[in-house]
Amino acid sequence: VFLQYTLPGNPCIYYGDEVGLSGFSDPFNRLFFPWENQNEELLIFFQALGRIKNQYNALKTGHLRFLKSENHILKFIRTTKRQSILCLANFSDLEYNEDSKNFSCILKERTDEENQKLKIQPKGFYIGELLCQN
Repeated sequence: VFLQYTLPGNPCIYYGDEVGLSGFSDPFNRLFFPWENQNEELLIFFQALGRIKNQYNALKTGHLRFLKSENHILKFIRTTKRQSILCLANFSDLEYNEDSKNFSCILKERTDEENQKLKIQPKGFYIGELLCQN
């Protein structure tokens, strides 16, 4: 979901994914919407990503540039003339450390920030805006 909302294009969310609805084989691939039994935490997460995508032009129309990374770390930046957004995802089984002194956190999951350093746990991610450099 992190990638759908940070890479170029529109996120494609299948009916019910935002509340944790399970899918099965046809004809039961999706049942009725679980109005009374929603995963509220997951719904809030999807809503936060949607607000971020709408709020930051770099995530809507910005240029995409992949940054050098290794060991199952995905690192890219989305930029417009006025804004730069750094996106990091840790697909490894190990903690990943990154300098964050030039970025302000927008959203993070399974990530700690201490002394201008990020500690991204396995399956964690970070979205940060580049601070103005004068």
